[in-house]
Amino acid sequence: MDPEKFFDSLERKARRGNDPETYAHVACRARELHRASATPLSFEAKFYTYVLLNPLKPGPVSYELVGGKRVVFDFIPFYVGKGCRHRGSDHERSARKDPTPAKGQHKLNVIRKIHRAGLCPIQVRTSRRLEVEAVALAKEQLLINAIGRKDLGRGPLTNSSGGGDGATTGSFSEEVRNRISAAKLGQKYPKRTAEHQQKLTLTQVGLKRSDSVKAKISASRVGKGTAPRKPLTEEHKLAISAGKRGVPLSQEHREKLSAIRVGRRLSDETKRKISEANRGRVRTAEHKEKLRQANLGKTADASVRAKQSEALKGRPWSDARRAAYERSRSDN
Repeated sequence: MDPEKFFDSLERKARRGNDPETYAHVACRARELHRASATPLSFEAKFYTYVLLNPLKPGPVSYELVGGKRVVFDFIPFYVGKGCRHRGSDHERSARKDPTPAKGQHKLNVIRKIHRAGLCPIQVRTSRRLEVEAVALAKEQLLINAIGRKDLGRGPLTNSSGGGDGATTGSFSEEVRNRISAAKLGQKYPKRTAEHQQKLTLTQVGLKRSDSVKAKISASRVGKGTAPRKPLTEEHKLAISAGKRGVPLSQEHREKLSAIRVGRRLSDETKRKISEANRGRVRTAEHKEKLRQANLGKTADASVRAKQSEALKGRPWSDARRAAYERSRSDN
């Protein structure tokens, strides 16, 4: 679909209908929103604009829109939104899920107050038919501007922005992000339960991030360094070790680990820890054969041979080693 042709047709239809100035303004604003959107807005006719009314504050109240059209409500409105499917009811479900009033949640606090009175918010849709996304956003802006926001001292609406920033394929505007950040500043959240942590873990299992997402995460962390990590307890270390024990690594994984370790020099402390971990460990015949095959054809340089000689100096030979030495002499 050609967006420009679509909006041209929309403007022509608006000027031929009732309240032409108002609907022509909606069409023009919808075109501007579509052009300004960071990502294309949907042209599927599945969106609507809705108004939530407060049954505790009876009207009637009347508001004049741009172009002269007037809208009348039986009760005072407290929120204007745009959505599809059951979006208009999502706010009420959120308020019922957590009925405790909270700082910064103006819209939900109004709904909670209505619920405490044994009532429900009244939802009114501005049109009986569904519309494309840009038109629904334009109507949202038109209504918010006409009714007025409470935070600006211009009306009863609890909206935190002027509308038009709820695109399903876009992101929040800078103004909205700042408001959300300010509202959550200083909030203390309860400690996560083991069940909650398990659920969060399961949501991340098998999740593959795109290269663009990885690049954004990387860029956001540049210059921040790494957060100080709390030392692991011995119990935690043993649990990690038990979880990894016996898990076979794929060939691709092995190759990646090998590539990472090429040229890496181990510290003396690390070498000591490896030595202590291997001391007294009995290798199976299969393991020994694998080590032998891996070392076939390899020649150690003079420095390595000197270190090996120094390490073996004064160490008594085992019966197996002495027998192998005797066999090699007899073969020669």
